[in-house]
Amino acid sequence: SKNIVIIILIALSLLSVFKRSYLGAGISWFFIAFLLTSNILFPIGTIFAERLTYVPYIGILFSLAIIIDRFPIRLLAHVPVVVLILFELFLTQKSIPHWLNNDALASYQEDISPSSFRTQLLLARRDKERGQIEGAKNHLNKSRSILPKNDEAYHLLSVIALEEHEFSKAEEYFKQALVINPEYLPSLGLYGRLLLNQGKLGLSQQLAEQILRVDRTNPDGLLILLALAIKNGDAVRGRNYQEQLSLLGYKSADFEALKKRLEN
Repeated sequence: SKNIVIIILIALSLLSVFKRSYLGAGISWFFIAFLLTSNILFPIGTIFAERLTYVPYIGILFSLAIIIDRFPIRLLAHVPVVVLILFELFLTQKSIPHWLNNDALASYQEDISPSSFRTQLLLARRDKERGQIEGAKNHLNKSRSILPKNDEAYHLLSVIALEEHEFSKAEEYFKQALVINPEYLPSLGLYGRLLLNQGKLGLSQQLAEQILRVDRTNPDGLLILLALAIKNGDAVRGRNYQEQLSLLGYKSADFEALKKRLEN
């Protein structure tokens, strides 16, 4: 029903453009620009993002300027401008609490757009941080049901499976994420490390090289290759990867441990 209303409004605004109406042009600008990010024609994966309304809002401001310019008494033209500014200040203050942290944003999105796969992902992350693992899994499954080709949901399920030491399940989820998006760096990095720990060196190297094809300075890819070089006794190549990571300013406990092994 909402979609039908929007389509009717767009049609009416286009008709006003054909009649060479400046007011109609402003309204048309809003609806046509908004249509691209409304998730009506195609899903864009983003919701509750005020930045998406910046360009469409130009049309509204243009239309308001046309209306205000037609005021017979010029002094009265200042009244709607002041009202609009005060209204925008009110909306800004009202929105601030929703953006204080991820918990506040997740709770707000749960109220306004529970059927969004992005909302369910955010709720899953919130529950995972709280230690509510079953709740996180439920939200991830809802996210997948809304958007089956959901690399982020599969990745988070992989992370949970790793933390629960269910490595075969984690591997299956990683594979699903990478089928959807072969260049999804978070899954490539963690899956590469998992394979390395399992002694599957060839597969781990393939994933590390794939990471570096996507991002040639990615620390995860370089770290896996450094570990492989040490395992293969290739000190020269190992020092090369170490230097690259050092130049990037990369620091981690794993990197420090590998450097010590390389020195010995």
